[in-house]
Amino acid sequence: MGVSGNAKLIEKAVQIVDSANELGISMRILGAIATKLHCSPEITSGEMRDVSDIDFMAYGKHRKEIKKTLLDKFNYLPNDRFEALYGKDRFIFYDEDGIAVDVFFDKLPMCHTIDFAGRLELDSPTITLADLLLTKLQIVNFEEKDFKDVVCILTEHPIRETEDEAVNAKYIAEVLSKDWGFYYTFTSNLNQVKTSLSESSKHTQMLEKIDRIAHYIENEPKSMGWRMRSKVGTKKKWYVDIEYR
Repeated sequence: MGVSGNAKLIEKAVQIVDSANELGISMRILGAIATKLHCSPEITSGEMRDVSDIDFMAYGKHRKEIKKTLLDKFNYLPNDRFEALYGKDRFIFYDEDGIAVDVFFDKLPMCHTIDFAGRLELDSPTITLADLLLTKLQIVNFEEKDFKDVVCILTEHPIRETEDEAVNAKYIAEVLSKDWGFYYTFTSNLNQVKTSLSESSKHTQMLEKIDRIAHYIENEPKSMGWRMRSKVGTKKKWYVDIEYR
């Protein structure tokens, strides 16, 4: 999909969020579109992959209203079979061109589960940068497309303890301090990004940002469950295989 196709999907995603906001519904954009919305065209055009679908996070209490909005206002067709099997966690819709629109509810159940309770009100039209980074670095089979998204996020945003167009490293550290498996995957992927960027001298500032995030993570007090699980390490599977995406 070319630039015009990307722009069309990005515009549509923002329109859906705006329509939901008018109804008092918190829907926030995930994935590549969220990254594009947070980063300047000069960065995303050179670093980012094409957009192939639209992903949202919402609260489960709004399932009925979200389905009605996507059906009646945007003419999206629901995947009824998928909803029958997984509707508690996720809806899938399709537009007239067959582009998928995914809506996750309350949590993102991937290799590691990310809880969005109370988080959707902190940014708009996307999830926060901290949550976005968590979604990218929780992937066990970390791919080039995920690497590019992480690079885009870190290139333009400071590392702070707030959500104001910054990566809240304190929040990331708190999440990882409760789950050793998530910690292991996240830090392993972050180190992979650092190793790749270290090959070029032009990424000094980004490497400093990665070290700053790592400092927050390592210095956050760990839960008892985290410490107990860390003793087992990778001898026991620490992530969940993704059954559907």
